[in-house]
Amino acid sequence: MKQLQRKIKEVRRKMGWAQGDNAIYNISTGIETPDQEIFDTLARVFSYSGEPIYAPVRTGEIHHICLDATKAYRELGWQARIFLKEGLLQTADYYRARFG
Repeated sequence: MKQLQRKIKEVRRKMGWAQGDNAIYNISTGIETPDQEIFDTLARVFSYSGEPIYAPVRTGEIHHICLDATKAYRELGWQARIFLKEGLLQTADYYRARFG
């Protein structure tokens, strides 16, 4: 995460962008991943045996979405180097090491 933040700052500096202009980027593998798969992966990572709690579907709810990271690649040179599951595992390991 810190590496990405440093890269963003470096690109912003090179392009002459002022800090705090609030540019928005999608950071994604570009692969659609169901919520249930993310829950199942995190449950395994954290040895969670409980069931997910589902809320009623809201009017206008989006049922499928896949973020497009093209802008991040074009403006920052960023692209995913690992898949989501590996990223979740690495993130969990980081927080375990840092906060127990």
